[in-house]
Amino acid sequence: MKQLYRSVGVAVVAALCQALPAVSQTVGANDPSCVVEKWLDTSSSPKIIDINFSDTSWPNTWGDSGTGIQCPEYTSGRYVNAILTTPANGGTDGVAYPVLFHNCIFATTASNGGTAAATAAFSRQFYEGQKATNYNDWKQAGHTVMLEDNIVYDAGKPVRGEAGFVQMCRNASTDGVTSLHGWMEIDHIPYVERIQWSWSSTSWGRGIKCDIKVGDGPWEPLVWMGSEKQKQQWTVFADQGYFMENVIDKRDVSFRLPKSRLLASTKYVSSVRTSPLNRLHTPRPIRSETLANFRISASSVSVVAIPM
Repeated sequence: MKQLYRSVGVAVVAALCQALPAVSQTVGANDPSCVVEKWLDTSSSPKIIDINFSDTSWPNTWGDSGTGIQCPEYTSGRYVNAILTTPANGGTDGVAYPVLFHNCIFATTASNGGTAAATAAFSRQFYEGQKATNYNDWKQAGHTVMLEDNIVYDAGKPVRGEAGFVQMCRNASTDGVTSLHGWMEIDHIPYVERIQWSWSSTSWGRGIKCDIKVGDGPWEPLVWMGSEKQKQQWTVFADQGYFMENVIDKRDVSFRLPKSRLLASTKYVSSVRTSPLNRLHTPRPIRSETLANFRISASSVSVVAIPM
């Protein structure tokens, strides 16, 4: 599922009002512990779902909307609502798994001549010829690996990279009643040992949230990374993206992201929610942008019917 980046970790935010230590001024010090420099290969569990939004099997609804620094409006008509399937168990047994997309736009390697499927930081510096945004230059400790795959270099400089994504709509409600915000959702996976995912955003300091549900229980926070507090060292690498890795070890698991933007405070993480009717900033799950890669390791999946 494009624009979910590669990273693994342990879910650390269990409640909105969980107090945090004093804010550190060390770059990235306030990122959750599930942020990793690159995905690990320590799990003995097989991959059951492996989504890469760069793949042209996903719909190219981004089209010619520009490079990865752009953010098409809802009125562009490019956002879609659909339940699409992705191969499970490596695609060798014919099993496919449904994924729900609500008000989402897809950028694959076929989009905009191949220049859409990249993080905003990569697009800004190597396609648009602009300078790095603050820390988003792949030079900070723990954040030196690009989300992009198949990077092509010329004289030591990247000239092409692949980090397809699915972008969730951020636009404000047009009628004051119906939210236009987008999300993606995978429901009722029989067992999940861990998830590895990656994400980025369209600019510096913009956050994301990923919720988890076990069985028919309530949606609860898995990872919530707050927005608009980057100067206080919250979510400072959103422009170049994050690798995430979360150990789950649970049965009948559902995942949803992001559905709304969250603001961080110095005392609580994600303590302020913005209205679902307001205009927000854009997160992208990638295998290498806002939702580029989404890998789930567990026992084999057998799908009969999944309620969405």
